Amino acid sequence: MRRLVVCLFTLVTLLFVSAAFATNARSAVSVAGNDANPCTVALPCRSFSVALTNTAAGGEIVALDSAGYGPFTINQSVTVSGAPGVHAAISVSSGDAIVIQGGTVTLRNLVFIGSGSASDAVNFEVGTKLHVSNCYIRGFANRGIDSEWPGTLTFIDHTTVEDSGIAFGVDDTTAWISDSTAINCNVGIRSYASSGGFGSSVTAVNTNIVHSNTAGVDLVGFGSGNLAFVALDRCSIVQSGITLGSGSGGSTVLVLTGNTIDAISASGSYLIDSFGNNAISYTGGATLTAVPLH
Repeated sequence: MRRLVVCLFTLVTLLFVSAAFATNARSAVSVAGNDANPCTVALPCRSFSVALTNTAAGGEIVALDSAGYGPFTINQSVTVSGAPGVHAAISVSSGDAIVIQGGTVTLRNLVFIGSGSASDAVNFEVGTKLHVSNCYIRGFANRGIDSEWPGTLTFIDHTTVEDSGIAFGVDDTTAWISDSTAINCNVGIRSYASSGGFGSSVTAVNTNIVHSNTAGVDLVGFGSGNLAFVALDRCSIVQSGITLGSGSGGSTVLVLTGNTIDAISASGSYLIDSFGNNAISYTGGATLTAVPLH
């Protein structure tokens, strides 16, 4: 009997170890893949959602071919990317394309196509850090990239959001945006602070915002101790503008260095620091505090 117990324990242990080693550090998806496959490069899966279940935390998933791969939810640290030259698309008619609910996540070389009524391309609900690089987003009614988990970091570079609601939405958290573009969105960048004394901080560098219907950059600080902060460095806000608004003890701060801006309007408690090398067409009575360059 004792020998039988030992044999069964050994068998279970071996099965567990085999399953653990079967999880991929690098998984793959392909237009010719099959979700019954182990999602390796040699035997790829068809969808990102299945590939995630076969990928170890901290691993990566690569789309090998141009195709549509469907929406999915991420609950772990992972990198999801399209191979160079591949059109790795995630198309949705409703809801979100990617929902992030944990971990440190990198999204790279992906194309997001919404129907116009779809909600978010990337919804960063819970996690530690998000990096979106070299992506194209079009046709999402709510937000292209929605980052709203307090205490997290979002990095966005070389990414374009077009024909959407808010291109880059940052609520009660911190984001860095560089070399990116928002075209024909309702709002290009929104920094919104409203939760329990948390601040919202956005730094944008070399970013272009064109033809935003409501505002190119929108800062809202609402509630006691809530500060919405935006720093713009060498950005272009064209056929758009910047709005600052606050209430109930909230405040906004805007820092400008070397930008081209159509217009600025401000209300409530705000501060606008300008380093004197900005081209601003219209301030609408907003007060700019001159800060000397050193």
